[in-house]
This record gives sequence, structure tokens and C-alpha cells, in this order.
Amino acid sequence: MDQDIEKYLRCMEEIKARIEVIESHILKVNISLFDVEFIYLQFRKIIELIALSSIAANKTEYGKQYRDFKKHWNAKKILRNLFAVNPKFYPVPSRPGYNEDQQRTVELLSDGYLTKSDLIDLNKWCGEILHATNPFRKEKDYEKFFNEVPVWIEKIVVLLNHHQVQLIDKDYELWISMQEEHSGNVHYALMKKIDQPTNI
Repeated sequence: MDQDIEKYLRCMEEIKARIEVIESHILKVNISLFDVEFIYLQFRKIIELIALSSIAANKTEYGKQYRDFKKHWNAKKILRNLFAVNPKFYPVPSRPGYNEDQQRTVELLSDGYLTKSDLIDLNKWCGEILHATNPFRKEKDYEKFFNEVPVWIEKIVVLLNHHQVQLIDKDYELWISMQEEHSGNVHYALMKKIDQPTNI
């Protein structure tokens, strides 16, 4: 389990690094079509990392059903396979805080993050921008692709900044913070779910 968690954390660290690369590019004064293509290449890598990190969190069961999982790379196929293995595999974004008694709280987010359908849409955008344009078709609108970059960044950051991953063992979740307060590194906690008491 610990090695799989380390793999998950490495995926998250790489996503952070790629987001930083994208942000440095959008600050450039003159943006060329090559810059836009480079940015969407980073998005493609981020999509694959989100999918591959989900394999790390569910490796044992995923490996039982898909013995060639080490060769998997297609994000859409991985997501479909993961859903069959563990329907709750996708990161659940949340916002930590404190209540009136200064006790820690965690609020699940309902919008503003990269949903599974958004992930598939972004994957399509990446495919469109990263393929050469057929000279007999309409030219790509690179400005449109560039203008959407901050939107995609925000959605990815909101999804991953603080999130939970349901492990195949339904009693446990992986809680992830992308920026630990002191080190700045990705931090995790393995949380055992506690049944809520019912009133009789």
C-alpha cells in the first residue's frame, strides 16, 4: 500500500510542476501557436497523470482485472476501466476549514472543479490542438484555445488542491493536500471511514 501511495503522490507532484510550467507560459508577452500547442501537451500529460494516479490508488484490484495495466496510457480507456473496478475512483474535491468551535471541518465542493465529463472534454481539446491541421479544413482558432487555458487550470487546481480518493477497500480513503503547510509538498493521510450513528 505504501509504495502505491508514493506513486500517487509522485503523480500529484508532477501535475503541480506541469501547472507551474503552463502558468509561466501564459505570462509571456507574445503567445505563438507553438506555445498554445505546448500548453495543451501539458494538459494532455495532466489528464494521463490523473488517470494513472487513480490506478495507483486501486492497483491491486485493477491489476486483477486488467493484467496488462502497466502498458495502459489512453486516458479515456483507463477511466472507463477504473469506473468498472471502482465507481468511486475519481478524486472528490473539498475545502478544509474550521467551525465556530475552531474544530477542523471539510466541506465537499459541488462545482468549480474538473468533473469526469470535463476531463473527457479537455482530452478532446488536447487531441484537436495537438494534431496537424488538414490544409483543406478550416484553420484552428488558437486564440479560443488560449483563452480557455486559465479556465482549465482553475478547474484542475480546484479538483486536486484538497481531495479524497475512495480506495477499493470501501472503509478507507486517501486524503490529499497538494501543498503541506510547512514543506509545500503534497501531503496525504489514510483515513478510515467511521459509520455515522443513527438516532433511534
